[in-house]
Amino acid sequence: MRERALPALVGAALGIAILLWSGGLFAPQHRSVRAPFSHNTRFPRIVKDVMPSVVMVMSLAPAVDKEEDGVETGFMEKLWRRFKGVWAPAYKVISQGSGVVIDKRGHIVTNHHVIAKGERVLVKLGNPEVEVNATLIGVDPMTDLALLKISSGRTLAPVTFADSKKLMPGQWVMAIGNPFTFKGSVTAGVISALGRSNIGIVDIEDYIQTDVKIFPGNSGGPLLDIDGKVIGITTAVYGLGYGIGFAIPSSEVIYVVDSLIRNGRVDRGKIGVTAQAVTHDLAISFNAPDSGGALVVTVEDGSPSQLAGVLRGDIITSFDGQSVQSPRELRRFALKSHPGENVRMDIIRSGEPVIVSVKIGSLYK
Repeated sequence: MRERALPALVGAALGIAILLWSGGLFAPQHRSVRAPFSHNTRFPRIVKDVMPSVVMVMSLAPAVDKEEDGVETGFMEKLWRRFKGVWAPAYKVISQGSGVVIDKRGHIVTNHHVIAKGERVLVKLGNPEVEVNATLIGVDPMTDLALLKISSGRTLAPVTFADSKKLMPGQWVMAIGNPFTFKGSVTAGVISALGRSNIGIVDIEDYIQTDVKIFPGNSGGPLLDIDGKVIGITTAVYGLGYGIGFAIPSSEVIYVVDSLIRNGRVDRGKIGVTAQAVTHDLAISFNAPDSGGALVVTVEDGSPSQLAGVLRGDIITSFDGQSVQSPRELRRFALKSHPGENVRMDIIRSGEPVIVSVKIGSLYK
């Protein structure tokens, strides 16, 4: 789980009790009879249904450390293992997180940062508990997603995805994961905001923000709606304990997973420019509105931007109908576009508006 430091804020609230009198007597207390809180029954049902689909993901590396005299601390253990005929090196867990079973073929989605530094990946299934080796199908560091596959010999229970594009702030949500190795932990809260970006975690950020408690070990686990469907994959928190967590929306997860299953990678878009932020002084120099944008510094030879007529000194203000406020935002829009599609870009050139059509290229070609 990734976290970012945030200054602590302390707040206090004052509650005031008011007693109402009528003719020297307390006003009568009218208590309404409330129906049972529906989440008391709905949430446990969701947990029962989804828990078998949530797994623990462990990233392993060879357990070889060196002491000050240069002798490996695991030398005698390794020698003893070889003497007994066990030639495989000993491994230690260097990272632990969560994952979600997405189909009956054994595909599991998790966070890239959970498995990035290891040489092997183990998946722990529950009920009954068993550990199995996982094969890495592919990763997409730009969204912090990874796809694994296991052969467990048992029938797996895949999750169902919901359409994250239909979400609204205020909706109840739940997270299931393995924080600090406490398996199958459940937390609940609401969607705080949608479309959070420019946080600085990965290249492509379009996060669901939630106040659901998320801790180290939750990474890669599901964020669920009240129907028990996956709306996102939890990935980061903004400082532990502040109630600001982030999840990758299901629409992005589905796109990445489909690409990894088909191709082993995600083919990202490219326009072929480098850009810098438009400061107030630069806006004056280039006769442009002081309202964001990305100032083109270089245009790659033969790139989609050069073929579309983009010039050094142009200020890109819009990409496919989306306002561009910074170079980072321009890069995110380009990466999320699909190679081969035509995209409109709005440009300020010498103070005049210009429109160009860019045929998106491939980042990997």
